[in-house]
Amino acid sequence: IRDRPWQEACLEACDSLRDQLRRQPEFGLLDGQWDSLAPFNARATGLLVGILERSSIPAAELIPASQALLYLITSVARLESGLAAAPSGNARLYNEQVRKALPAALAPEWSRFVARPAGEAFDSIFTTGIRGLLAGLTPDDAR
Repeated sequence: IRDRPWQEACLEACDSLRDQLRRQPEFGLLDGQWDSLAPFNARATGLLVGILERSSIPAAELIPASQALLYLITSVARLESGLAAAPSGNARLYNEQVRKALPAALAPEWSRFVARPAGEAFDSIFTTGIRGLLAGLTPDDAR
């Protein structure tokens, strides 16, 4: 991770952390038990801050930035776990509700998006979110 640009290293670390959360249900992602996540979150925060220190992000923003990344990572992992455990009719109902709420011109794009395998859709959401968050944290002159 150290020999690559910090953005690539951060995205790889975020992917790895998300994968750990998906593989280890003992972290209690869906049962509301924050205590079970504490050791994971502490290690993740240390890893993310270590990578973010290599960026041009001001020192005062390193901790909030690491937590924003961590919240995105855990949120997506929770959503993935929840979708896997939910009755299939729930996803269908949600998709219909979103399609109706979108401007008509975007409804076909939504239909294409939700027709993708769930893992692929979550990968897209996750990567877009992490990259967007990193771009927003980086001063314009450092991009």
